[in-house]
Amino acid sequence: MISACRRSGCIALLILLGGCSNGGGGTSAPAAGGSGGTPELDSGDEEASVEQDAADESDGDEAGDVEAGPCVQGDAGIPSPPTVEVPAGEFTMGCNDPIDTSCEVSESPLHKVTLSGFLVDKHEVTMAEYKACIDSCVCSEPAQAFDPKGSPSHPVVGVTLDQAGTYCTWIGRRLPTEAEWEKAARGTDGRIYPWGNTAPACDQAAFLGCAYGGKTGVTFPVGTFSPKGDSPYGAQDMAGNVWEWVTDWYGPYDGDASVDPEGPSKGTSRLWRGGGYLHDATWLRTSARFPNNAASYHALGFRCVKSL
Repeated sequence: MISACRRSGCIALLILLGGCSNGGGGTSAPAAGGSGGTPELDSGDEEASVEQDAADESDGDEAGDVEAGPCVQGDAGIPSPPTVEVPAGEFTMGCNDPIDTSCEVSESPLHKVTLSGFLVDKHEVTMAEYKACIDSCVCSEPAQAFDPKGSPSHPVVGVTLDQAGTYCTWIGRRLPTEAEWEKAARGTDGRIYPWGNTAPACDQAAFLGCAYGGKTGVTFPVGTFSPKGDSPYGAQDMAGNVWEWVTDWYGPYDGDASVDPEGPSKGTSRLWRGGGYLHDATWLRTSARFPNNAASYHALGFRCVKSL
């Protein structure tokens, strides 16, 4: 059991085993819905997440089983997804108490962080982009909801931290630290959401109740909400659509100013950021942190960064 505490008290997070693929490790996953605290697992959300094809008319092809074939070694097919620049400098990390009424203890205290400049993927890694890595004999297939034929422009999900890291290395990039992810999402003014401080709407982000192709409980093609949902730097879907991996182990903030922090050197839980299509607006806040020891999850994807 992991505990997540609000100022008004503590809410226990019940991690249900068997909710997602573990690749040999322990399993846990955030649940669909929920209002603050920690998400709870909905036994029906896995079925909803694999129905991308029925909702995705804009992607063209009808969904079907992915045809297996021999991979082809070589780097000719390495994609170069678009990036946006996050300049070097200081930003405010953590929950902005004066304007955010949903602060969790794990998001406090508000503190200053200075980062070197970096490039961040403009959008979450798509199924088509990830398939190119598989086809080049570098990446292995995700455990869940992988349909690059039917939903090529949707974010890839069901990847482990190692699988995500392998892909990023293949394209000459790496996974972001938690601090890099948060700065890319909120900029330097301490805003609650990537677009500002107003509560999310379904024309800004994919979260609980938002429909694509007449269906709720499905991912959206990357960039659907641009530019209304973009971060100050132009990064898309930093709030909602799918959760995203960062490299840090989970640990409490100490409140001290820091430079290019990488989180604790060890721990028991990794961190997911950004919320997703199965969860409410509380988890779309740029400061929201979800510690989890699941190896993969059908609503969890990633994006890459590159140091400047």
